[in-house]
Amino acid sequence: MSKIIQMTDIVKEYPFKGGVVNALRGVSFDIEHGEFLSIMGPSGSGKSTLMHIIGCLDRPTRGMYKLDGQDVSTHTNDELAVLRNKMIGFVFQSYNLLPKTSALRNVEMPMIYAKVNRKERHNRAMELLDLVGLSHRVHHIPTEMSGGEKQRVSIARSLANDPDFILADEPTGNLDSKMSDEIMGILNTLNKQGKTIIIVTHEHDVALKTKRVIYIKDGLLTEKL
Repeated sequence: MSKIIQMTDIVKEYPFKGGVVNALRGVSFDIEHGEFLSIMGPSGSGKSTLMHIIGCLDRPTRGMYKLDGQDVSTHTNDELAVLRNKMIGFVFQSYNLLPKTSALRNVEMPMIYAKVNRKERHNRAMELLDLVGLSHRVHHIPTEMSGGEKQRVSIARSLANDPDFILADEPTGNLDSKMSDEIMGILNTLNKQGKTIIIVTHEHDVALKTKRVIYIKDGLLTEKL
């Protein structure tokens, strides 16, 4: 398999009270196309900072980040935004759905930004909602759905533009154990279909359901926590 992500000596520093906070201290790892892995660490470990860099939401202070062979470490905000919409599907703990908008319309949103025509995006959104088991809820709004259903909509939306990989930030954090298992099952199925899945979590049970775990603590990778 070829590498979709290559991180080399990634450092991220933030100014703080006249000094510097070292959120990441020289992190290096690769992720192959088709992997299903988790990045695990406690609060303050640097995992959220790392997720932001992987997701092209932030840039490293130093080091090189190659996304599908392209060095994106010094890309402008506009260039990173294009990459995000084209290559990365995001799933968030808090769902980030439009509250007064139907499931169908929420899934269509990334395709609207990508200027996909109305018929094509409607058909694609219907297919994706069926894929996550919500074909009977397409016209419901988030307030009419359970947490598990909202996360299914979020997963469907993340697939809208057929991204190169899914980046899921604590995707089961607001769910009970049954719903958590269902969401992990959907992500596992997507991976078996060839999609690269990266989960950021602090939960051992969630991390162990992926095929590889990258542990991070105090801004450094570690063999285990």
